[in-house]
Amino acid sequence: MQFEEETRNGISCTEEVLRSVPQFLAKKCAECVVPHGMKKSTIITQSDMETRSIAEEFARELCGETNACRVVSLEGELGAGKTTFMQGVGKGLGIRQQMTSPTFIIFRVFDLTKCVYKRLYHFDLYRLKSYEDLKTLEFEDIIADPKNLVIIEWGDMIREHLPKNYIQIKLEGLLKNVREITIMYNPKFKNQNSKLQRKTEK
Repeated sequence: MQFEEETRNGISCTEEVLRSVPQFLAKKCAECVVPHGMKKSTIITQSDMETRSIAEEFARELCGETNACRVVSLEGELGAGKTTFMQGVGKGLGIRQQMTSPTFIIFRVFDLTKCVYKRLYHFDLYRLKSYEDLKTLEFEDIIADPKNLVIIEWGDMIREHLPKNYIQIKLEGLLKNVREITIMYNPKFKNQNSKLQRKTEK
């Protein structure tokens, strides 16, 4: 896997990344603008295995000390690799069940035994009709509980309702088996500045 280097107005590509992917793809990193107050890290993975590995490490980082519910918005088009990423997350959290997207039932709950959090809520909002429908599932109570870790596929559909300290992960397919994984987070929340994020910012 290759890492891209952050700059003030976006991200600049390292020579290592420029050698690993075609020039027109590598230039994409300079076109992205980081929202005000957010910090950005971008990772290029070359296979499903590498994508799962990054997700596994990310999940383990999330299990550090915290005093609030952690909410992650997992974004990307159909086929971008969200299910593959969630498979790595499940492994990192010690979940033995197979991780599949709960498209038709909206969310699944998993008990966590190897993490500071007690439960993982895995949402898939692809078929969600309105935020009001989500509220009927006690979504606001779920994201307010500090014992919960919440990962939301298609979280961009309800971005205005997410907490300020949420983490945004966007996946994009570049070529066959090549993905760009972008992590954006607010650096003022210190427990988000994980070892994985520091590594991608080098």
